[in-house]
Amino acid sequence: MGTRASERIRIWLLVSVVWLSSYSAGDNHEMAKPMADVNDVRILIDVSGSMRQNDPQNLRVPALELLIELLPEGTQAGVWTFGQYVNMLVPYGEVNAAWKANARSRVDQIKSLGLRTAIGEALEKSSFDFDYTTNTWHKNFILLTDGMVDISRNRNQNVAERNRIINQVLPKFRDHDATVHTISLSDNADSQLLEQLANQTQGLSVVAKSADELMAFFLRAFDLAVPSEQVPLTDQGFSIDTSVNEFTALMFRETLSQPLRLIAPNGEMFTPESETSRVNWVSTDRYDLVTVQQPMAGKWAIDGSLDDNSRVTVVSDLNLMVQSLPTVLYPLQENLINAHMKSLEGVVMESTFVDLMSMTLTTIPTDTTMPVSSGQMIREGHEFVYPIHELITQQGAYQVEVMLDGRTFQRQISRSVEFMANLSVEIAPQSDHYLIRIFPNNPAIDQQGSFLLAQITDVNGQVDTRSFDLQTAGYWQLKIDSAEAGVVQVKTISKIMMAGQQVDDLMIEPMALTFPVSGTMPMAVEVADDTMAMVEPEPEPEPMVVYQKFPLEMVEEIDPNQLFQDEPPMETEDTMESMEEGTGEDDVKLPEDSPSVLSYLMWSVPGLLALAGFFFAYRWFDQRKHKLLEEREALARELEEEGAMPDLSVPDEEPLGGGGEPELLDDPVAQIDAEIAEKQAFAPPEPNQTDPLASLDEGFDLGDLADITEEEVADAPAAAPEPPPVAEPEADADLDLDDGGDLDIDDGVFDLGDLSDLTDENEN
Repeated sequence: MGTRASERIRIWLLVSVVWLSSYSAGDNHEMAKPMADVNDVRILIDVSGSMRQNDPQNLRVPALELLIELLPEGTQAGVWTFGQYVNMLVPYGEVNAAWKANARSRVDQIKSLGLRTAIGEALEKSSFDFDYTTNTWHKNFILLTDGMVDISRNRNQNVAERNRIINQVLPKFRDHDATVHTISLSDNADSQLLEQLANQTQGLSVVAKSADELMAFFLRAFDLAVPSEQVPLTDQGFSIDTSVNEFTALMFRETLSQPLRLIAPNGEMFTPESETSRVNWVSTDRYDLVTVQQPMAGKWAIDGSLDDNSRVTVVSDLNLMVQSLPTVLYPLQENLINAHMKSLEGVVMESTFVDLMSMTLTTIPTDTTMPVSSGQMIREGHEFVYPIHELITQQGAYQVEVMLDGRTFQRQISRSVEFMANLSVEIAPQSDHYLIRIFPNNPAIDQQGSFLLAQITDVNGQVDTRSFDLQTAGYWQLKIDSAEAGVVQVKTISKIMMAGQQVDDLMIEPMALTFPVSGTMPMAVEVADDTMAMVEPEPEPEPMVVYQKFPLEMVEEIDPNQLFQDEPPMETEDTMESMEEGTGEDDVKLPEDSPSVLSYLMWSVPGLLALAGFFFAYRWFDQRKHKLLEEREALARELEEEGAMPDLSVPDEEPLGGGGEPELLDDPVAQIDAEIAEKQAFAPPEPNQTDPLASLDEGFDLGDLADITEEEVADAPAAAPEPPPVAEPEADADLDLDDGGDLDIDDGVFDLGDLSDLTDENEN
């Protein structure tokens, strides 16, 4: 006992030095003593009739009894049961001896007799003080259920109630910074609703498939609602230092019938039968809960094998404080965990004391196929830091432990952490349509600055692009209906803004919706965040240089910029409006200042379509030209046989379609032209059409085509004046692309002068 007293004196002397130094450094201002937050826990228990099948042993009772025993005095707590009606089983109030006694006497009233499952009403009645409370402490709700929203035999009423929970009840919890932890006892439960209740309030959502899991999940939810400090526990026991005023050992037996014994450092043995004013022992068929006040310092031993969920919590004058340890982690988000020691008088900053400490961060995934990771925390002054995002890289649930070794004392903080996607997607079937909902799980997402598009392929293969609507409840929604039976495909394209930066397109799995509407249960859609990356806005792509082939004697240096200098700039908003003309209320309008992959596609696709149109138009006219030359040659041969062969040569310096009309050498040339016109009489020209090249658009400038075809024309045996207009078959101006888009050549004015040589190689 003398050793204990000397250690306590040394700690108090250290604390006094720390306090005095803090006081003297504070400009003589009195240092306010920090006030601990009030713990607020509200437990909601499902008592519907289906619980008889999903919880036949009524394990809700021992799980609730454990939470009642673990609740520290001063906590605000209450218990509600719900089926068709909602009842306050244990009145909400401050936890003390009388509250616990009343709670113990009422837990046996939990029966599975309810006819319905009024989840929404249970949430509303248990949050009765939201509208008028003046306290600022954080509120935690633990919701245990096995079913889905069931308030009526009418399916439409149940669907409406579910929508009301999402649109009205859930936003109210989020606005009041309240957390909902959900525990499901059945795979048939509305897991999507329960996950959204938890995800949108930064809570825990799990499915318990056994008695052991139910107890473990209750403890995980309790640890999040009522954080507590622990000391490391092994099968051999645990260490208690002189600053500990009380410890509580929760010991789950590895074998249910196995008795447990607790042995003090001096060899004194404690059992459930031990009666002492300092030791309180509660024993059940599953666990032992032992509280020891003013415990002896030293190594405490446990006689018996323990289950993994066992722990030892302490009440101490010297505490491990861990900051920035969130309940939920998200991809692309950096989280630097920092920890320090704190005494009754404030943060411990004395270097001689901190020098003796070391801290370790360990992450333990609940999925046993994933490895356990740990790292030594880095000291920075009186604090220890570590980037937790370097240890947690895969989605799932983890147990995160911060371990402090101070040589003469040890501390441990253990928390449940969920690593989840930034978005979650739900398909909610309605009576005659589907609702696709996309929830922003990460609070850092800028909802107003983000947008989502859907490419919808109907049962006939027609593609339509529509935008998701941002709801007042804080999620995006799109209604999908169909007048015809079949499968509608939906592909989602997203642009998400977080912390002023753009997130690359999230890989949301395509959705196949069957009509008429099939199924009643909401379905989840996977979101692969591992492909996401924070990106800066991409630079404008360099123009693609098209190198044209010329005869060697005509090769000149070409400025690539001249090929694109006449291309007008395209506004993103205007582009989307032109693409979506005639789509009605769901026309897509992208922000002007939001470059993305989609916007670049809208820039490049029209140009590619135009190039393709130019290519095919040139090929058509080139073929017509060769046909005319062949006909001229045929007529010349006929005239030659009659002794009237004209000179068909063309001056070398005069390009086709150049600055003037070729000189008429003799009258037989006019005769050739007249006969050509007669041969083409089967296809009369269109009204107001005076040139064979005018069928596309009178705004086309073909003057520069002469430079491309000059060599070819010069090699012709003869030349003639430009023939009279020749009617041409109707050109197909629509290029059917895979995406269903059309390019109407007649709607634009294009310059083919610099593009005609694209086919010279093919002609040669």
